Amino acid sequence: KRQKQEKKFISELQKGQWVVTIGGIHGRLVEINDNTVIIDTKAGQITFERSAISRELTAARYGNSQENNKRPTLLKKQSR
Repeated sequence: KRQKQEKKFISELQKGQWVVTIGGIHGRLVEINDNTVIIDTKAGQITFERSAISRELTAARYGNSQENNKRPTLLKKQSR
């Protein structure tokens, strides 16, 4: 059952989604090819295998960022 869910998730990836790789890298999908994706991170654009995408963060963390593809603002650490 889990394999079916993962296969469906990977096949439904869309440009603009915020994702996390299995290595913990966060970024926005900027290009999707047959077997690879390009993710825009703060370090630049990085190419990954589609199977390296662990989960989608768009709705869970950033609201509906597919309509608003801006990078989310990070909260500043408050000084004590």
